[in-house]
Amino acid sequence: MNISDKYHVFLYSTLGTWGFSPKAKYWREFKDWFSVMYDDLIFMPYIPEHKSSNWFKMFQKSGTENGIWEM
Repeated sequence: MNISDKYHVFLYSTLGTWGFSPKAKYWREFKDWFSVMYDDLIFMPYIPEHKSSNWFKMFQKSGTENGIWEM
């Protein structure tokens, strides 16, 4: 990256609940998948070894999953 010296640059991984897909095809595929999975009350979209999934599972074990604000 070429960034002016007058700016401080911070690069770090961050967790978030929102994503962006600039390709309409992939957005439609996601919406189709979501509409099917939304009605499945048992399904949990865990990602193996992902920090958010691991945190959520920890909250579930303690019965406090409603206290996590991102998942």
